[in-house]
Amino acid sequence: MDAVIGKYNRAVLTVIASAVKERKQGQFFLGSYIPTNDNGDKIVYPGMIVAVSGSYYVPYNVSASYGSGSDTAVGILNEVWDVTLFNKMISPVTEGTFYEKYCYEFGGTFGSIRAAVKTSLSHIQWK
Repeated sequence: MDAVIGKYNRAVLTVIASAVKERKQGQFFLGSYIPTNDNGDKIVYPGMIVAVSGSYYVPYNVSASYGSGSDTAVGILNEVWDVTLFNKMISPVTEGTFYEKYCYEFGGTFGSIRAAVKTSLSHIQWK
């Protein structure tokens, strides 16, 4: 195993514009879909739209690339998660106000949220 020879900081955007009003039940996020960064870490950043496939949260994908059900958005992450070594228990937000320009579909660009996602997340207000 390689030794850690340095640390790095990365600015993280505040994606939520109001208090969290409601969250989904906690389940593990399946980190195997997240690519490693230059340091070999798998980091999930706030603003990611998530779905449920089986008993795991996975990134939302319009063509269900991450398993059955991954084409239906169920919430948004508002925290940073390191899923390098193992899957983490998460609880995505289902009700609150989010900055749309800081949210994203995995593999997409910030602020490009499909109308179908907004419909699925009917208790999310977009600012």
